Amino acid sequence: MAQVACEFAVNANQVFAWRRAYQQGLLEDRGNSGVKLLPAQIANDAVDEASPKIEASPLQVPFTWSFPATHC
Repeated sequence: MAQVACEFAVNANQVFAWRRAYQQGLLEDRGNSGVKLLPAQIANDAVDEASPKIEASPLQVPFTWSFPATHC
């Protein structure tokens, strides 16, 4: 378990705690988290000529993920 913790830059005590909670059945299935989807309707493609036309570009956010150097 120490190797797993080291590989993912997580404290080994936390991995042991998660393992113990899993063995005791204390971890909850994320599929049962209570999140519900809201109903949606697709709008008609007709464009109101009085409506202003807005050009939008997709939002781009640079993201980098790195782990600290490990000594596994």
